[in-house]
Amino acid sequence: MQGRENSDGSLVDRAILDLLYPKDCAYSSETGGKMKNLRVLTNDQVMRYHKENYTPDNVMFVLTGNVEEGKFLSALDKVELSVKQKSGGDGGIVPKVQGGRPWIHHVIPDMDLNAVGVMPPPPTSSSMEIEKDEKKEKPLEIFFPTEEESRGTVSIAWRGPMSDQRSTWINLSLLWTYLTDSAASPLQKAFVECDDPLCA
Repeated sequence: MQGRENSDGSLVDRAILDLLYPKDCAYSSETGGKMKNLRVLTNDQVMRYHKENYTPDNVMFVLTGNVEEGKFLSALDKVELSVKQKSGGDGGIVPKVQGGRPWIHHVIPDMDLNAVGVMPPPPTSSSMEIEKDEKKEKPLEIFFPTEEESRGTVSIAWRGPMSDQRSTWINLSLLWTYLTDSAASPLQKAFVECDDPLCA
């Protein structure tokens, strides 16, 4: 875990999530946990978290393939009955933590547009002019341990549309493929396939 947390990819991803979703937003959570937090966790804290969040009312099943619905639901009824019996008949449901469920009841905070690494939005009109601010236009540099000093990473990120906006996601996916997919792509030519490459 510690080795992965200090790799270039993980350090860059961590910085990007902190910029996109600041102020302890659930979307910036580290799914495996951060070492500084894992080192001080107690068994009681882990057990309390599981009791509050791993409950039958907080489960989602994703069923794929050629499955008979009736057989699946019948098997699911047996699992549900077993869970209720183990928890004294109430299904293990406990009062939710104050503040609601992460990712559902969580309010996504605005990005800090003054943070280093966050680029200012473009003008909304051709007549508008943006006052130049070197701090706002400076990329965030992340240093990482490596034996290869010529290696680097360039990462670009932004908040995307809502998950149900499928057409927009498809369009963005096509655009990203065009920009990055091959050595002839614009971003590859600008950052990699050039006389003085910035990354590999």
